[in-house]
Amino acid sequence: DGPGREGAVSDQALSQPDRHVEVQSHELEGAIEQYVAVLEITESDDGAVDALIALYDTAESWGDLVDMVTIKSGLTEDLEQKRELLLEAGAIASDKMGDPEVAIPVYEEVRALDPAELRALNALAELYGAIDDHVALCGVLSHKIGLTGPVDERKDIARELAAVQQGALEDL
Repeated sequence: DGPGREGAVSDQALSQPDRHVEVQSHELEGAIEQYVAVLEITESDDGAVDALIALYDTAESWGDLVDMVTIKSGLTEDLEQKRELLLEAGAIASDKMGDPEVAIPVYEEVRALDPAELRALNALAELYGAIDDHVALCGVLSHKIGLTGPVDERKDIARELAAVQQGALEDL
């Protein structure tokens, strides 16, 4: 009942949460492996895709989550749902991963599906600006001018486009 025994109880109590997290992590990894195995057999298993989306989100495995949401978008024939899924994948790549190189192709896929999708165009403008791709940014801004209705909005975009072009010239 001396101090050594109290220390052992405290150490044991402290290790229980760590063990719980370790068990959960192991179970999560096992579940992921099983659902991946299902997809290796049947690539279009919606249940396995949905389960992996939830598991990758829980595991904060953002790259895998982007891949799985993108796969899910390819499984649907509904263009609205496909667009929303791709927007979600792009947002994860951009916001959670902070990786424009992953986010840009996803948003470009949205743009190919729906050239008037302003959420994708706005994201692309931000991402191209972040990586200093002036040519691509000018293309997106030029496209946005043609889609935007109110004169004031078009003027703002035209000013932004002019500033980007001026900055690109100064970089030469």
